[in-house]
Amino acid sequence: MSGYRRRKNNNLLALAFVLGVVCCLILPLWTWLLAVGLLLIAAGCRILVD
Repeated sequence: MSGYRRRKNNNLLALAFVLGVVCCLILPLWTWLLAVGLLLIAAGCRILVD
């Protein structure tokens, strides 16, 4: 039983590690996309105002 439990814990650790890596990859991309979107909105507003 202990071997099975250890394997299950390793799977949980691997899953947590993968989720952490995915979050680290996605969050910067999300903030970058958000910044680009805000820049495009600001540029559009400036063009409309002019």
